[in-house]
Amino acid sequence: MESAAYGRSGLGARIRHIRGDQTQAAFGTRYGLSVASVRNYEADLRDPGADFLAALAADGWSINWVLTGEGAERYGPGGRARVGEAPAAYGAASQDLSPAHLNIALELADEALRGLWLPRHGYAELVALVYAALTQGLPYAEILEIARPAARERAGEGAADAGEQGMDRAGPEGLGRSAAG
Repeated sequence: MESAAYGRSGLGARIRHIRGDQTQAAFGTRYGLSVASVRNYEADLRDPGADFLAALAADGWSINWVLTGEGAERYGPGGRARVGEAPAAYGAASQDLSPAHLNIALELADEALRGLWLPRHGYAELVALVYAALTQGLPYAEILEIARPAARERAGEGAADAGEQGMDRAGPEGLGRSAAG
């Protein structure tokens, strides 16, 4: 079965590859997922969420490769491709922040929001996801395919957060501007 949101087959197999010899429970614990979520991702029954993809990117996995199977599997320090290296060999790679990439990430995150409101932490997570995908070479259209569902998901969580905690919400007057704002 193909991944519904990305129209690509093999996404589950790539997630299974990333899991390696870890149990689904251990892998789920590492990435904040239930065993059922890991199982559904690996069986291509459900697409991975933005938080999981961002965590994989933080561990050096190429979002482009995870979603499409194209390009290098992993990125090392400075964004250089590293294929076939064990995950523990370099852990979460640090990259220099590019103001140009950050500006584009902000614009794409705003486009993904389309008038939705997010708490500041949700907007920051969305921008981080977009930035990671952008720096790994995904085309803007594919980034938006990832970012729009992530924005909707975070907006739903943000409504509950704001109601329960009285949190500031980002929006056209705050950090999470809409594309029209």
